[in-house]
Amino acid sequence: SYLHNNEIVHKKGITEEMGLTSSVMEYPGINIAPPEIEQGEYYTTTPGPYDVWAIEFGYSTALENKDLEESRLNTILSRSTSPSLAFGNDADDMRAPGKGIDPQAMIYDLSSDPISYASDRVELSKYLLDDLVVKYSDRGTSYQAMRDAFTILLREHGNACGVISRHIGGVYVDRSYVGQRDSYTPFRAVPYDEQKRAINALNTYLFSPDAFNLSQTILKRLQSQRRGFNHMHRTEDPKIHDQVIGMQKNVLNQLLHQNVLKRLTDSGLYGNKYSLDEFMSDLTVAIYKDDMRGDVNTFRQNLQSEYTQRLINVMKPGQTSIYGHHTQAAAFKNLNDIKKFVRKQTGVSSATQTHRMYIDYLVQKALDGE
Repeated sequence: SYLHNNEIVHKKGITEEMGLTSSVMEYPGINIAPPEIEQGEYYTTTPGPYDVWAIEFGYSTALENKDLEESRLNTILSRSTSPSLAFGNDADDMRAPGKGIDPQAMIYDLSSDPISYASDRVELSKYLLDDLVVKYSDRGTSYQAMRDAFTILLREHGNACGVISRHIGGVYVDRSYVGQRDSYTPFRAVPYDEQKRAINALNTYLFSPDAFNLSQTILKRLQSQRRGFNHMHRTEDPKIHDQVIGMQKNVLNQLLHQNVLKRLTDSGLYGNKYSLDEFMSDLTVAIYKDDMRGDVNTFRQNLQSEYTQRLINVMKPGQTSIYGHHTQAAAFKNLNDIKKFVRKQTGVSSATQTHRMYIDYLVQKALDGE
């Protein structure tokens, strides 16, 4: 999915000729252009460079002379380090929390700058949300299509944030043999600036107080079409908070996975500049700081509670073998920071005061070893 940059990926004349991705075996996001950009190809429509290369190696006509054939095949293989032939299979990808290490092997991404592309995707989802009521209010129809569109757009928002999250603690993998690319090593930590860009994007699009400014006009219309007894064992009202915290949990599952947290420390030995301590501090600030002097909205209350409970679980003595000392120490430090963030309990709404009192209680109980 890294074949083209953010500009070229929307150029239909180029992608039609060489493919939207390096291989048709990619699992990219649907290539929907931002409103101000002319729409290119939605999906790849031609074999990519990797496909053509693999077909050439496996199916081109062999030479009768054994030595010449070996030389011919080696010439084909010598192109394996070309950036356009980059390929990873399902064993490499980072689709599940804690799985894989290389953010270049991810599903639902696209372009050589996946953080920017994913950010554009969130902005596009928000833009389309604003138009749902007008687009899906045909007289004589149910609200099912509007509800489906709302769910799809939130899912796209969540998928994009998942792509962004994989850059934190990420390590690029290069399988070139010794001597093929002397300037490359098998493992290279994602650059510091890229990891900082990722956490800042997640703050903007997933954690911040205004990450989910959902219109009441839309929310009160999210009704499923009645089909017999289709909600017999559940209530039919839209579970907006469950959807939002579900998106946030999916990303926290990655960011706070023991593999990622340990890798932030391990990769510091071979080039990573984004330390575990700095990352954990950035995450706590993203989840707590922006509303520390005012009211905390209900989405943020859920998020702050979820994050705090996770830090408490990490810090438990029995978790040492899973997370290691460095992560547990970082959790301890950030729980103490959280106590400072929830200190203001006057001059705020009753709901915010109640929320902060409860968070303070949870943290103090954990720090006291109860």
